[in-house]
Amino acid sequence: MQALSHDLVAQVAASAYSAACVVAFSLALLRLRPPALRTAACLAASAALCLGQPLIYASPTQPAAIGLASLCAMTTWSLWGLLLLPRRQLPQSIMGIFWACFMDGMDGCRAVHARRLARRQTAAHAADPATHAPHADAAAAASAASACPVPSAPSDEGAGAGATAAAEVGPKQRSRGRQLVHVEALPAGTSCPVQHAEHGDGSLPPTPAADSADTGGSDTPAPALLPAAWTLCRLVITYDVGFAALCCGGLFGCMCSAAPLDTLLSAPQRLGPLAQIFGPRAAYVAWALAAGTLLPLQMGIAYALTRLALIAAARWGAPLLTPAKRRELADLARQLPPEVFDTPLASLSISEFWAERWHQFLRHHFQAGLGHRIVDAAARPAIDRLLPPGAAVPAARRAALAVAGTAVAFTMSGLMHEYLSWAAWGEVSGRYMAFFGLHGLAVVAEGLGTRLAPKLAARVPTLLRRAYVVGFAAAVSPLFVETYRRHGYFGACAYHPLLAPVTATLLRRGGWCAAGCGLA
Repeated sequence: MQALSHDLVAQVAASAYSAACVVAFSLALLRLRPPALRTAACLAASAALCLGQPLIYASPTQPAAIGLASLCAMTTWSLWGLLLLPRRQLPQSIMGIFWACFMDGMDGCRAVHARRLARRQTAAHAADPATHAPHADAAAAASAASACPVPSAPSDEGAGAGATAAAEVGPKQRSRGRQLVHVEALPAGTSCPVQHAEHGDGSLPPTPAADSADTGGSDTPAPALLPAAWTLCRLVITYDVGFAALCCGGLFGCMCSAAPLDTLLSAPQRLGPLAQIFGPRAAYVAWALAAGTLLPLQMGIAYALTRLALIAAARWGAPLLTPAKRRELADLARQLPPEVFDTPLASLSISEFWAERWHQFLRHHFQAGLGHRIVDAAARPAIDRLLPPGAAVPAARRAALAVAGTAVAFTMSGLMHEYLSWAAWGEVSGRYMAFFGLHGLAVVAEGLGTRLAPKLAARVPTLLRRAYVVGFAAAVSPLFVETYRRHGYFGACAYHPLLAPVTATLLRRGGWCAAGCGLA
């Protein structure tokens, strides 16, 4: 209980400090007139946000330390994006800046939801043209996806096609892009694939006419609350049971302990039945893949909680929110996917893994924010010299811009995760740069293979494609999870108000899991 109280106090203090830094940045951005002074003050506030927040944690091994550091990093990128905008396009209040930072993460989720729905409609139409012909034509779905103002090309923690679309947008168009995203997110009459979603978890937005008919023209009905609440509960239970199975089920033995890797692999008798059958290294790779699948559930839970809060505010926020704001929240909740992850290991390629099935919180930063500026400043001049815009090689130019955008996106992702490792444990190991670098190379290789041999790529069996994705994920997963394991993230009893692994805690107290291995 004392550890839990200490952690709660640290979280409140770190959250308050982070909010104060964002307020300081906002005041400097809105009030200071000299450009040099404004830029210096904003950069100082963002540096304080990223560098000072981890110092508040006396024992930064809690999941909340990594979560807050991640939020600080993404907020900093959003703030830098605002700093690059002309003053006339900036939000007019501090709350507007907070909302713009929040929307930077949500815009990518809305865009990928439209892409997922278009993909499913195309697959349903291919499977049963007679049933799905009225609304599932592949060309119509693709054109509807492109009609959404949110950039439709893939991105997140790296995507080649997304970087291509980003790099092809001109500077003037990009300067207006954020305003379009935040002010005119989905204009009336836009035919977006989200409008054709199936009923269920509130993913089907009614037409403007239906809105006024159902609600008297005042409020837009929010998505159903109970399905959203059940999604949150299911994710928490899955995380809880998965944590228990990973570290307390006996299958992987003492893999969750914080022992040095050499010591761990030299004691196969303590690593469970998989190590006895397949060897300790193969068992460790299998454990790393399972752990890498479990860790993102924390982000999925946080997203589900955010969406549930949006729905609740849209439905019951009348005393505090205006009807227009409630309609805005309802529209946003309805355009967001019920879950931020879409079974990533079922992908048919690494590009699909990152572009359509992984979370898209960083999409805006790669397509319209800092990533674009880096491509413009570093890669585009060299590409313009080698392949001028008027040259008769548009495909080669697009491919070069795609490679540059992919490299920038995965480099930014690697740097961000290295920062998270430093914020939580004070370590910069280079593992995350290697992890995202290998994924970036895989995305580039897939793009080149598809361009050079499209017919051969189309004939690769689905089973072989999925085996390739799972095998690649298993091969690189140790790079991602080893830092977590070595610092006791899995073996320690890491309490968190929302993500407390109750089952694992009970089993650990009974002496049934890796905490009693004696390897640490």
